[in-house]
Amino acid sequence: MKKLSGLILLAVAVCSIMACADTEKSGFSNISPSGWAYGDTVSFVPVDSDSTCMMRGDLSIVVRHTNNYEYSNIWLSLSYNNGDSVVTDTVDVRLADEFGRWFGQGIGVSYQLRQPVLDGVTLDASKPISVTHIMRADTLPEVEQIGVVFVPNMTVQATSL
Repeated sequence: MKKLSGLILLAVAVCSIMACADTEKSGFSNISPSGWAYGDTVSFVPVDSDSTCMMRGDLSIVVRHTNNYEYSNIWLSLSYNNGDSVVTDTVDVRLADEFGRWFGQGIGVSYQLRQPVLDGVTLDASKPISVTHIMRADTLPEVEQIGVVFVPNMTVQATSL
């Protein structure tokens, strides 16, 4: 009986560690064609919410917009759980240079830019990462998708609830 319970415990630990495996994790959210309203939050959960994973790695924001986006940047509020508390950072994603040339890559009228925002951040990968725009406009037209990419480089802790 002790062997069986030991094997079950080992299997649970292995599954928890595999959920926190060192592979890139990403999530994308479509923005309404009518625009991204101020206060609308998009959220992403890097791994299964049934496990608790403290991971350390690099976090990037991905913005997909059309050629008709009116601004050269987008200010975002990024919130994540680092295990002790919820941390909120303000991020300025530069989308174009001073001459209006888009930094992102694209085909047709859509451009996508991936910008690293936090290096070596520790986060609870089972809790949501939330993104909200904090531009002065009530609604941002021509933003098509917002994404988060987390590239872990170390699992700090892996336990099952």
